[in-house]
Amino acid sequence: MNTIKTFFIATLLFSSASAFAENKFQVIDRGIDGDQRQYLITCTDGTRGSVTKHFELPIVDTDPDKIEKKGQSAGISVPPKLIKVCIELDNGDEQCRPSWELDTAAKASCAL
Repeated sequence: MNTIKTFFIATLLFSSASAFAENKFQVIDRGIDGDQRQYLITCTDGTRGSVTKHFELPIVDTDPDKIEKKGQSAGISVPPKLIKVCIELDNGDEQCRPSWELDTAAKASCAL
């Protein structure tokens, strides 16, 4: 009888811990799609949100003659410029700011 009681209590504690672990705040990088980097947000209450960073990509000249004339300078990469950071609202619209830290935007998406 004691073994069954111990097993039941251990199972109950383990399932409670698993349920608690599932509802933690997470920011998951979904990757780049064109000029956007998308993040999936899991809020502590189990709801989900999203954050999208929009970039201006540098124009790359692919003309072989121009690249050859530039020599080694053609190999310099220019980082993309951040244009805005947006969170998706419940109605499908976006709320954007020109500069928004990822963690702050993620928490704002959970507060909606």
